[in-house]
Amino acid sequence: MKVKTAANNLLAAAIDARMLHEHAQADDDKLAKALCKDGQFALSHRKRMEKLGISAEKLADLSPADKRRLFRLDIVPDSITWQRVMDTNDRLLRRAQIGLGEEERNGNERVTGFDISVASEVRAILGLTTGWRTCASDWGASSLAPTGRATRSQPRTWAWPAR
Repeated sequence: MKVKTAANNLLAAAIDARMLHEHAQADDDKLAKALCKDGQFALSHRKRMEKLGISAEKLADLSPADKRRLFRLDIVPDSITWQRVMDTNDRLLRRAQIGLGEEERNGNERVTGFDISVASEVRAILGLTTGWRTCASDWGASSLAPTGRATRSQPRTWAWPAR
C-alpha cells in the first residue's frame, strides 16, 4: 500500500510543481525552451501535439500561440480534484492550505486536502489493470481537473505515452 500512496503523492507534487514553474516563468518562449531541450520534441510532446492538432518538426516551427497551447497547462488551482493521500483517516487534514512557504508564495497558495490511500485513483487503476495498455488507457482518462473549470475549457488529464 505504501508504494501506491507514494505514487499518488508524487503525482500530486508533479501538479503543484508544474503550476509553480508555469507561474514563475511568464515568458512562453523560455518555458518552451526549458521543456524542449535542444529544440527537439520528446514523445510526450508529440502525443500532446497530436491531441491539440499542432504540426511541427522542431521547436522553431511553432508559432507563439502554439507554444503556449503546447507547453502551458494553465491549470486553475481551484479546479484540481487530485489530492494527496495517506494511510490513516485524519479528519483535520481533509482540508489543508499549501504553498505557504517563502519560495512558493505569490500566487501558488491553494486549498487542497488528503484522502485515505484505499480511496485513491492510483490504487484503483493499479488494482484493476490487466496490462500496460489498459493501465496507460486508464491513466490517460484520469482527470486532475474537470472539463469547463480549467483554462480554455479543456479537461486536464495525465499525458501518458503508449508503448
